[in-house]
Amino acid sequence: MALTESSFSWNGGSFYLGVILTLHLNTIASAFERCRDRFSPYFAAIIVLAVSHIITLVIIVAYGGQNDPTQPEGKVAPLTAGLNALAILLEHVTEVGFVSLNFFRLKKLAQVKYPLPIRIMTILVFLYMLGVTIHNIWFLVLLSRNDSLITMAGPASMFNLMSFYDGLLNAGISLGFVLYLRSVTLDPQFARSRSSLSSMLASVKYSLGFECAVIIAANLLQLVSPASDPLWIATYLSLALRLRIFTSFLSTLGVMLRQTNRSDGGSSITGGAAGANAAGTSNSALSQIPLQAGGGGTLVGSPAGISRTGKE
Repeated sequence: MALTESSFSWNGGSFYLGVILTLHLNTIASAFERCRDRFSPYFAAIIVLAVSHIITLVIIVAYGGQNDPTQPEGKVAPLTAGLNALAILLEHVTEVGFVSLNFFRLKKLAQVKYPLPIRIMTILVFLYMLGVTIHNIWFLVLLSRNDSLITMAGPASMFNLMSFYDGLLNAGISLGFVLYLRSVTLDPQFARSRSSLSSMLASVKYSLGFECAVIIAANLLQLVSPASDPLWIATYLSLALRLRIFTSFLSTLGVMLRQTNRSDGGSSITGGAAGANAAGTSNSALSQIPLQAGGGGTLVGSPAGISRTGKE
């Protein structure tokens, strides 16, 4: 509703846009707070991701792939095509980036203990990156040729499948990470911290489980009934929730790592040199990831994140 209108007029797109923007602004503020004292590539990448989501969503809502009557045969207007191309480029960075960030987070911790599952997951992540790259190039080619929106149904259908694959892949990565943390929590070396570690692990399981369920549900909606959400609002809402949950999860992870590192030091003191060697072996994967106070992280090679494209 504009300020000059005399009555309220419901607009679902505007309402959910406001909800999504609020989530992203909250995420940006939380990540900035953790970067303020000491720069963290992890949380800096989250800020880039959130800003990219905001820009892309505004483009989608304002220029939602509607046929332009001023263009012959419903072709895309040059301004709309240019903005859509910008959205695709931004989203390619976020698509590839978030999956990479999520996967490297797991790989850094679990590659020594679970080498075979990590190798399998590496292949699945590569296939996803290849798929979204093909989709985005395909869509950009159609935009450069100023094809009609009808011919863009092909890449849109491919994007539906890749989005669902992304949801399943994200669920697999989250499950792997929860299982690894559970094995660390049950390690006798960390018995003194088991109560608090178990409590934090339960919080992680519930939050990541909810995140995965929301992502998969939004993608299923697009596969089953795409006409019910032509602007992909449910998908963008699920991505905003995922990013917010991910930010909170990194903070919880930082606390868990600090507790295990303190327990590791306690083992070394009470167990002498043998205890130090045992602690260094069992906790080597965890101790390789230095996280600052407040959940900040330092992870080499952390890219931007993931979003969506091809809504037209």
